Amino acid sequence: FCATNGINIYNFEYVRPSFVPNAGVARISIDGVEHTDFRERISIPRDASRLTAELSLLSFGLTDDSVLFYRLIGLNSEPEMLSRTYHGDISFTNLRGGYYTLRVWSQNAVGEIGNVVEIKMYKELGFFEHTSVWIILAFLFAVLIVSASMAIIRSRTRKLQLKQQEYRTIISQALTAIANTIDAKDSYTSGHSVRVAAYSVEIARKMGMDRDFYENLYYIALLHDVGKIGIPNEIINKPTSLSNDEYDAIKQHPEIGKNILSGITTIPHLTAGTAEHHERWDGKGYINELTGEEISLEARIIAIADTYDAMSHDRAYRKSLPREAILEEFKKVSGKQFDPAITAITIELIEQDYFNSIDINSIIGIN
Repeated sequence: FCATNGINIYNFEYVRPSFVPNAGVARISIDGVEHTDFRERISIPRDASRLTAELSLLSFGLTDDSVLFYRLIGLNSEPEMLSRTYHGDISFTNLRGGYYTLRVWSQNAVGEIGNVVEIKMYKELGFFEHTSVWIILAFLFAVLIVSASMAIIRSRTRKLQLKQQEYRTIISQALTAIANTIDAKDSYTSGHSVRVAAYSVEIARKMGMDRDFYENLYYIALLHDVGKIGIPNEIINKPTSLSNDEYDAIKQHPEIGKNILSGITTIPHLTAGTAEHHERWDGKGYINELTGEEISLEARIIAIADTYDAMSHDRAYRKSLPREAILEEFKKVSGKQFDPAITAITIELIEQDYFNSIDINSIIGIN
């Protein structure tokens, strides 16, 4: 080349080993809208679909092996490399909402890093990219799952309850049929066992006992006289006083009933209620002369309900007693024949004429 001091010679193949070319970002385009001022964070609309960046490697050497690196922090975990001769655009499509940094840098042949360009950007969050939206959706989904589960449980529970009610009805009807068969031995005791069962349930309810107790009590009371199956009809229906031998025979029906029911184990205290309903609070009853709370609670309730029904209905040997006479009799034997606490409750129910208002048929289902 001609110069003021003569001819100078330049070697364009020479590149200093320490020279690192410059990396550059000319412009950024978002769906065709260009941005050239990178001093502030670039805002990307939530509905933007394409981000394009024009990168360059500013090198004056012809033979150096400098390269360009870039990485979109927030999207790429590893940097991408471009050759020295690359001049063009890089594009990113359908970015999720959030913060990004476009980092661009150069590197020469010996690994020295040149300038680093960083451009910060933020894409607005879409509706479903907000954490609060997902929290609400998760909550609603959980509510939906819980509601569906509860609906299924309620449906299954309802079906189970209906099935259990069906079983209870079958059991009640079967035991009622047995009780009616027993009562049929005596023309004066028709319906006796069902009434005793109903009275027993009402006494237990007044005592504050729970449903399981009085439902079980109902079944026990229905069968309290099952042992009379083994007693001759002429003794049961005798219109006059019984002889000692006949009375001894009658006294065997609790033991007979206990033996008949001993094989049924699904109804708690079934045999106790049958075997003990003629025991007395003072220990002068039969068959085991139990006293006080040695007698099962079920048997104590059944005993007083049994006696009330006997006094309030005609028998072969006498007519029914008026309410005043029944009340007087219970007051007389309270603490002797019967549990005084249960007797007091029974007296209260009789004074209110409560037993006469019972719908016997509704008791069968233990409503």
